[in-house]
Amino acid sequence: MGNKRLIVLAVASTLAAWAAVSLGIFLVAASVEAGLSESQGGLLLFGGSVASLVARVVAGVIVDRRAGNGFIGVSLMMTAGAGAFALISATAGMTFALAVVFGFTFGWGWPGLLTYSVVESDPEAAAATSSITQSGIFLGAGIGPITLGWIIETWGYRTGWLVITGFLVAAAAIVYSVARQVPRTAPARSG
Repeated sequence: MGNKRLIVLAVASTLAAWAAVSLGIFLVAASVEAGLSESQGGLLLFGGSVASLVARVVAGVIVDRRAGNGFIGVSLMMTAGAGAFALISATAGMTFALAVVFGFTFGWGWPGLLTYSVVESDPEAAAATSSITQSGIFLGAGIGPITLGWIIETWGYRTGWLVITGFLVAAAAIVYSVARQVPRTAPARSG
């Protein structure tokens, strides 16, 4: 995989992690603003985290059993996550809670599949290539909460979630552009 592709994937992972990490950090306070109690917000954070873990495992199982391009799956997950964040920005109560679970599932379920796809596309340089995209994830995880906190304080949660939506859409588009350049792979195993 070329350096240019790795850099754009690092940018995509920065944007997507910026969004996903911020959801966990601001969720309880946002839940209260959306009409839930603090304890319900805490339970929602736990439930969303579990949904994210399950999504990562399921994505791995799917990619192991089907021929294809893992980057397409990453792009689809980020796109679905963007839709969930758009719903988070516009809803309250139980609809907000469901949107949050989908936000965690798709907006934060992609990292394992991204790492696998990067390694699969260049197995001889697995450590070097995956470290570049992982650096993007950690950069996004670091700068995301700081900047989103400022956006929320200045313009409110709705604007913050919409900014995140835009970041996930941009990340999905970047990953999709890479997916179009990478050949399909055979399934890792059948069954």
